[in-house]
Amino acid sequence: MSKPIIYFLILSLSIIFIYLIRGNVIIFASLLVIFDRCILGRVKIIHGIEFTTISILLVAIKYDLITSILFCIFVLYILQIIL
Repeated sequence: MSKPIIYFLILSLSIIFIYLIRGNVIIFASLLVIFDRCILGRVKIIHGIEFTTISILLVAIKYDLITSILFCIFVLYILQIIL
């Protein structure tokens, strides 16, 4: 698959997840993860900043346990398969 199709799939999965949860923090956390995986992962300019952990902590602070677990599953497993 080409890169634009992969990015479109990632964004569409994020939008579906956001629609189900209805939250601005989820949007920000998903964009942080996509930024970390797609841009910083390829360029490797900034070392030591873990945007995935920051986004998971933001979701855990804002929402309940089930939402945090679902976001972790999305970020750690589904996003790795897509990318």
